[in-house]
Amino acid sequence: MNRRLKKFLASALVAAGLVGSGGVQAAPYQVGDVFAALAGAVQHYDSSGTLLDTYITGGGSFNTGMAFDATGNLYVTNFGINQVARLAGPDDPHTETLFATQSGNPEMIVFDASGNAYVSSANSGLIAKYGAAGGAPLDSVDVGARADFIDLAADQNTLYYTTEGNFIGTYDFAGDTDLGNFASGYTCDGGGSINTFALRLLDDGGVLAAVNSCVARFDSAGNKIQEYDAAGVSGFFALNLDADGTSVWSGSFNTGTLYKFDIDSGALLQTINTSSSSLFGVAVFGEVTQGAPPDDEMTVPEPGTLLLLGATMFGFGLSRGRRRLLKS
Repeated sequence: MNRRLKKFLASALVAAGLVGSGGVQAAPYQVGDVFAALAGAVQHYDSSGTLLDTYITGGGSFNTGMAFDATGNLYVTNFGINQVARLAGPDDPHTETLFATQSGNPEMIVFDASGNAYVSSANSGLIAKYGAAGGAPLDSVDVGARADFIDLAADQNTLYYTTEGNFIGTYDFAGDTDLGNFASGYTCDGGGSINTFALRLLDDGGVLAAVNSCVARFDSAGNKIQEYDAAGVSGFFALNLDADGTSVWSGSFNTGTLYKFDIDSGALLQTINTSSSSLFGVAVFGEVTQGAPPDDEMTVPEPGTLLLLGATMFGFGLSRGRRRLLKS
């Protein structure tokens, strides 16, 4: 979602005093707030690292990838119980909804400029597309043995994906065509095992990825040109760009800590200790995504519309297959 729109939404909702029915009021989402996905819960921090809230997502299983839709709702993939939670926002309180079961361990969700959602399934290799109005999947492709984390390019069609291996793959969703590896065979300067997890596309065509032993930066040709690390830390798994567009957050499942790096210099700017051994996802309100619509295509919903959002979005039900399963 566009950063300026999110800032406007957050301030407008707070000023309007919009609240849900009953319950303890929670902190509204503000641009730069950081969200950590843990076992059965999501922690909400402000940009300084102060814990504001903890939202229970149900099931007790660990959560992984997260993303915001165009109205500021946070969607969380619950890997172990095959569900996706929606944490309504940015207004107060943040009611939580569990969507219908999706097979295949959902690991990441991203949105395109039209509000469609793409969800990856780790143990089935499927990436499914759901319409903004909800219902059954509009389309689905199978990229292979597994599809862990994904991101959508600005062309609204090319998906970048990881499989916990030593490569970043690309796939033409509309054409149901494997486009080959964006990058492969890379290592971290300090050694250690390479398992590629969360990734984010940059506006210059490059990619940032958490690869276990470090966070790696690739240029538009897929060459590793930089890496980010903290002394003695491995298990870099979660990753998302900050709202400022100049820094990146990555989380280690070994330390339970989020690390914020300056993209250009590589300097470690900030840490947030979640005190959890199950840190597997991070999101930032106002996050920079290449698949988001440009400024002139964003619309601001009326306050009344915001209160009515989210009766249902989509049902997560998939069947397996090596070829395209559904066609719109």
